[in-house]
Amino acid sequence: MTEDLLLPTTEPRIRFSFWHPEHGRIDSSAFAADPMLWLRFCFLDPYGAWESGLSIDSDGKPWNSAATAENLWPWFESAPDLLAGKERIFVWAWEECNTILSLLSGNRILLEDAPFLPAVRFPLRRFFEELAFAGQQIESFDAAISQCIEQLVHDGGLESPTVRRWLESIPDDLLQEHHAPAGLLVEIRGRTAAARWQDVLDGNDARHEIQSIRDGLKRIRAWLAES
Repeated sequence: MTEDLLLPTTEPRIRFSFWHPEHGRIDSSAFAADPMLWLRFCFLDPYGAWESGLSIDSDGKPWNSAATAENLWPWFESAPDLLAGKERIFVWAWEECNTILSLLSGNRILLEDAPFLPAVRFPLRRFFEELAFAGQQIESFDAAISQCIEQLVHDGGLESPTVRRWLESIPDDLLQEHHAPAGLLVEIRGRTAAARWQDVLDGNDARHEIQSIRDGLKRIRAWLAES
C-alpha cells in the first residue's frame, strides 16, 4: 500500500480483552485480579459466547472487534520481525484476515486489514509499548487462572466450598440444563474460552502458543530497552 499522506498518526491502545454479546468488551485485568469471577462466567455461559483476543484502539476508538481479534500468539510471533529489519509482515490475527504491518518513515507503522478494517497509522515505539503491555496481561491472566484452577482441584473440585456456593446461587433449571453436578467440574476446569488456559496445565497445544507469546515479548522488551 502506498503511504496515505492524509492518514493521521494516532495513539494506539492494545489490551488483552474479552467480548460478550451482553457484557461487551472487558479488559482481562478484571479477571486476572479475580479469577474466580472468570471461572464463574464460564460456568454460567458454557456455550462459547465469550471471545478473547487483542483489542486495538486508535485514538480511543475500537479498530477491531471480537470477530477480527481471535488469535493472540501470531502478533507476538510476527510483529517483532519489524524490529529485526523487515519492512512489511503478515499477522494471522483472525481466520480470514489480511492483516499487514508496514514500517513507514518517521518511526511509524501502518496497520491495515483490507477490505475488512480501515488502515491506521501509529508511532512505532508506542505500538510496541502497547503490545508489550498486552503481553504482560496475557502472562498475568494465564498465571492467575492456572493457579486458581489448580487450587480448586486441590480443594476437592466438585466438593470445594467455592463450587458449593456457586451451586447454591444458581437456579435449579440452569443446573439441570448443565447436567450438574456431573458436568460441573468440566465447566469449572475451563469449558470453552477458559479451556485454552487449562490446556497449558495439561500440556496441550496452548503451551506452544503461550511460549510463542513469551518469546515475542522478550524480543519486544529487549528492543524497547535498547531503543
